[in-house]
Amino acid sequence: MLALHLYDSADRAFRRWGYVGTTQPGLIYTGVTGYQDIENELRRIGGLRGKIDELWIHSHGAPGVIVIPLTGLISGMVCLDATNVSGLAPACRMSIASPGRVFFAGCNVGEGAPGDAFLRAAGAAMLGHGGGVMLAATSVTASFPVYGEWLPPWGHVKAAKVSPGGAVTISTSGFTTKLPSLPNLPSMPIPLHMR
Repeated sequence: MLALHLYDSADRAFRRWGYVGTTQPGLIYTGVTGYQDIENELRRIGGLRGKIDELWIHSHGAPGVIVIPLTGLISGMVCLDATNVSGLAPACRMSIASPGRVFFAGCNVGEGAPGDAFLRAAGAAMLGHGGGVMLAATSVTASFPVYGEWLPPWGHVKAAKVSPGGAVTISTSGFTTKLPSLPNLPSMPIPLHMR
């Protein structure tokens, strides 16, 4: 299994220590500064003939939006949303396994109607070639050194089941309140009805 973790390289060090691990066989961590870096890393892995089973994008977020970078000259830049995620389709076809899993671990990415619109667009673009499951938090997330990334007890994860061809079904039931990250990277449990 290959898991690729893309993270905002401009994020605060305290937050990064909660989700950045050490690259080892089957596990790759790469800092990104925006949309083009995400696409380039997907193409790089695909060019190495690797197939990514799990893609994690660790970032800040808002309903329906991935925000990278957090700081710098263009702080708070919208990196991915429903209007531009379709541009990742060719890179995802090349590099994401069938079926694949994509986890958006940023705050509120899956929240409300904007979250649904984003998951529908992202699901079709990123997993439409072979299907899979896409997850996004509907509340704030927190990242702590050693403990990893967590949702608060009242938090939820929204899931989008994507069929080959790109049809997307959205669900909010049956998910854990822990987004597994460091130190023990188990795969996020996928409820039976979403497999």
